[in-house]
Amino acid sequence: MGPGHRLWIAAMRHLLTGIANRLCEYRWSIALPHGDAECPLTDHPVLRLNYNSPSQYDFEGGWGSPGTEIMMPVSPKHLLYVQVGRKHSNRLTFSSNQTHLVQRFLVERAHRWVFASQPEEWISKARPRHVDLEFFAAEEKEWDEFHPDQMRAEMSSAKRDKAESDE
Repeated sequence: MGPGHRLWIAAMRHLLTGIANRLCEYRWSIALPHGDAECPLTDHPVLRLNYNSPSQYDFEGGWGSPGTEIMMPVSPKHLLYVQVGRKHSNRLTFSSNQTHLVQRFLVERAHRWVFASQPEEWISKARPRHVDLEFFAAEEKEWDEFHPDQMRAEMSSAKRDKAESDE
């Protein structure tokens, strides 16, 4: 088994025995945005929010940290929501202000991608599009080389494993 397989198995073991168990410790609510508003979906689907005010917050909240709000959008109209240490009803609707804050936090927390069902001017203002041909070309080259690099690493690891077992 090569390093790629070992890394994947370790990641799956962590997810299935660590994080998945933590998810079941909480009583989750379905949260809806205000009115016709929708929440953008992003490439960073879990928001762990420590919130004090609109200008004082961070995304460093933890599963066991009282007061941390954890949100996971499952569609533009539905988020799984829990606040560690507090019970909420099974279903809740954010106020207009809360909806705007959650939308902003989701966009801020995104790694690179933000998806919305309709063009939203505020998204491009909150997270301006960045066009960089050099970065794009370098990333494309990395992806082109990813499989051959992984194959070389796994073959090298397999040779080392065999040499160690032959000793």
